[in-house]
Amino acid sequence: MSEGTKGLLEIKYDVLYEGADLKVNELLENECDSQEYSDALNRLISADNKCKLLNKIEVWQRTSSRKAPESISIGDIKVTPFFNC
Repeated sequence: MSEGTKGLLEIKYDVLYEGADLKVNELLENECDSQEYSDALNRLISADNKCKLLNKIEVWQRTSSRKAPESISIGDIKVTPFFNC
């Protein structure tokens, strides 16, 4: 993925994490159903895992204009990135 795509995903999962964290804290402060708390906690853990995964992902570096992007091979599959808006 490109740097921009990774940035957008980081924003998305940060927002999901913050929302899930607020919900877990809200449920802790109030009496709640154990299933509701469990669901909220699972959403928080899932968002946290996705944030950690994104930190491990390398991004394609943009090539200068007029230069073809470099391809990579994964087994017998060749992947060539193409940037677009």
